[in-house]
Amino acid sequence: MPAPINPQAAVKGAQDITLRVRDGAFYLMEGMRWLLKRPKLLILGMMPAVLVTLILLALLIALLVNIVSITMFLTPFAQDWATGWMWTVRIVTAIGVIGLALGLSAALFTALALMIGDPIYQKIWEEVERDIHGEVPDQEPGFFQGIKDGWALAWRSVLFALGCTLISLIPVLGPATAGALNLSAAAWLLTLETASRSLTAHGVPEKDRRRCLRQQTPMTLGFGFTISGVYTIPLGAILFMPAVVVGSTMLAHRVMELSNYQLPAATDKNPPPMPGMINL
Repeated sequence: MPAPINPQAAVKGAQDITLRVRDGAFYLMEGMRWLLKRPKLLILGMMPAVLVTLILLALLIALLVNIVSITMFLTPFAQDWATGWMWTVRIVTAIGVIGLALGLSAALFTALALMIGDPIYQKIWEEVERDIHGEVPDQEPGFFQGIKDGWALAWRSVLFALGCTLISLIPVLGPATAGALNLSAAAWLLTLETASRSLTAHGVPEKDRRRCLRQQTPMTLGFGFTISGVYTIPLGAILFMPAVVVGSTMLAHRVMELSNYQLPAATDKNPPPMPGMINL
C-alpha cells in the first residue's frame, strides 16, 4: 500500500521548485544589472543582436509573402479534395508553419547572435569571469566556441520543434502537450548552450555539463523561460542578448558550486551573486 501523501510536504516541495525557478530568472536580471554599470559593453553586445533581428525579420517577411506557395507545396494530397476541406487543411498547415517559425525564433535568435557576435561575447564573458573569479580560466573556450554553441542550439531546436509539431497532430491533448514540451525544451537548450562557454572553460566535460544543469532543473528552466519571455517584448531580444551572456556565466558558476566542482584558485575572487530566496 503506497504511503499517504503529506500535504505540507507537497506544498513545501512546490514552493521550493517555484523559488528555484525564480532563482534562474534572477541571473538574467542580475546580468542586465551588471551591464548597466558597464554601458560600453552593453552597447557592444547589442550590435550583433540588431543584425540578427534584421535577418530574422527579413526571413519572417519572406515566409509570410510565400506562405500560400509553401502551404500548397506541403499539401499536394489535398488538391483534389472538396474546396472546404482543401482550404481547411491548408489554413491549418499555414498556421502550423507560422507557429513553428515563431516557436523557433528565440532559439534561432540566440544561436545566430552567438555565431555572428562570437568575438564580442567572448570579450564580455572574459570580463564577467575576471569579475567573478579574478581571472580568465586557463582552458579558455576559444574563438569558435560561440559558433559551436550557436550551431548546436540551432539544429537541436529544429529537431525538438519538428517533434513537437508531430505531437501537436494528436487530437485533443496533442496541441497543449506539444506547446508545453516545446517551451520546456527551448528553455533547457537556451540555458545549456549559453552556459556551455563558462562550463567548458572551467574544464567541465559535456556529459557533466548536462548532469550539473539537470540537477538544478528548475533553476535551469527558470533562466531559459525568462530569456524566452523577454524576447517577446519589443526590442527585448536586442537589449537582453548581452545580459544572456553575462547571466549564463553567473548561472554556470552557481551550478558548479552546487555540484561541488572545484574551481582553480584565483586572486580577488568575487563570487557570483546569489538570489537569496532560498538556502541552496
